[in-house]
Amino acid sequence: MIIEINTSIIGRNLRFLREKYELPTIALSKLTGIPEPCIRAMEKELYVPPMTEYQLKKLCDVLNIPMEHLIQTELEKETVFPFKNKDPYNTGIKI
Repeated sequence: MIIEINTSIIGRNLRFLREKYELPTIALSKLTGIPEPCIRAMEKELYVPPMTEYQLKKLCDVLNIPMEHLIQTELEKETVFPFKNKDPYNTGIKI
């Protein structure tokens, strides 16, 4: 399956959610299996590294958000957030 990802949107959303949850990049890297330099590059909107479907799903699970919202919706501009009602990795993140 091919998933088109907008570098700007996912980068801003990733930074926004990570800061909202007070989650360091190294912790997000360990939880998702995505190397920390790749996470930083995405947040700086430089590029989106090739990710497996598993890594993308894991990223969405850790950030507690549906995939389509992470890659297509500018979350900073939303007033109602599309978060899932679960904490699969017991991160202690409150929504």
